[in-house]
Amino acid sequence: MPRRKKTTTVHLPSGDHYAGHTDQDVCTRRFLEDKYDEALSQNRPTTLYADKIVYHVERLQRLFEEYCGVLDLDPRATLQEYTTARIEGFLHWLLQTYTI
Repeated sequence: MPRRKKTTTVHLPSGDHYAGHTDQDVCTRRFLEDKYDEALSQNRPTTLYADKIVYHVERLQRLFEEYCGVLDLDPRATLQEYTTARIEGFLHWLLQTYTI
């Protein structure tokens, strides 16, 4: 199989043309390895979510567990067998019980 040319000029029917990449347009392997090492050394948050989002999700989880406790249901099983009526019941209970 023949090797591809590093530079290619394509002529368009309109008479214009454009050129492909040259060696100068391509990053070297060493440059990419350095960028990768730099990215690994940076401190990043361990979660994708902000603290407030995590707080609210955990709060909803606690409220759902409380709702399931009132109805004597297993929270995990209730979510696995997800029904729209059960979620609507939870939201109705939540709005009747708490001020949001």
